Amino acid sequence: MDKKIKKTLEKFLNIMNKNFSQEDLKILFCNIKTLKISTSDFKFENFFSQTATTGAYSVNKNAIILDEAEYKDTIYHELLHMASSYFEDGMFYSGFQRYGISSQMKIINIGIGIDECYTELLNRRYFVKDKDITASYKYQIFITSKLEEIIEKKRMESLYLTADLDGLIKELEKYINKEEIMEFIYDMDYIYKHLKENKILFLNKKISNTLNSINLFIVKVYLKKTYQQYLQNIITYEELIKKSSHFIYSIASQLTIGKNNFQIFSQEDLKLCCAFAFENDDIVFEYKEKVKKYK
Repeated sequence: MDKKIKKTLEKFLNIMNKNFSQEDLKILFCNIKTLKISTSDFKFENFFSQTATTGAYSVNKNAIILDEAEYKDTIYHELLHMASSYFEDGMFYSGFQRYGISSQMKIINIGIGIDECYTELLNRRYFVKDKDITASYKYQIFITSKLEEIIEKKRMESLYLTADLDGLIKELEKYINKEEIMEFIYDMDYIYKHLKENKILFLNKKISNTLNSINLFIVKVYLKKTYQQYLQNIITYEELIKKSSHFIYSIASQLTIGKNNFQIFSQEDLKLCCAFAFENDDIVFEYKEKVKKYK
């Protein structure tokens, strides 16, 4: 193994041990024993596939391949995949992604959107804080950060490192039904695959609708959570107004990718979220009036 890569791996292990419990690092400790890391020239492959890949982790081989010229920007992201991935009974589990053939012989591939963006969120939180980011990826990382705000940081990090997609779904089921949760996960998959500056010319309407659905979901769930906290006397009514309105106005109403501008959240959408979250009509009315002062 290259000396620089070996030194980077040692740094990775030190930071992971410092920030996470031994229970959360069980997959990491298992995989690190047989992990293989190598470098290659990705220029040829990227030219013909029209991608900008600089690294990849193979779960079944427990191997990372890095672009020899760009590995410094990629290695921690791939190491995080390694630390949260395993194979069992025909199914690959990787952070919040799950793919393979189920025991019922069904082909499953779900969660790549949340998984990739949360992996990069952790990469930026602990390893490469000043790394540049494209507009399309920035939005997706932001949404996963908002999802983490709902789940809570320590819990979501633990679910990711133990590859527990079911656990993530159960956390969200405290506030919203499973059907809407699954639609959100698939929407994040769709956006991850298609929200690229050079690939959206003919998908604008579909992308706008999907972005809108993602924003609606995130806001609805957050409002439902804060309203439950209010009913349980965990927070006051004023805290309910302040917390939820700050959250709402942190969500982008528009998103610009290259030459494409998407309208993705409106005042009408806010009314829908309020109607879902607040079961008391008086609170819905008061909320819509008071929320403006926190904008």
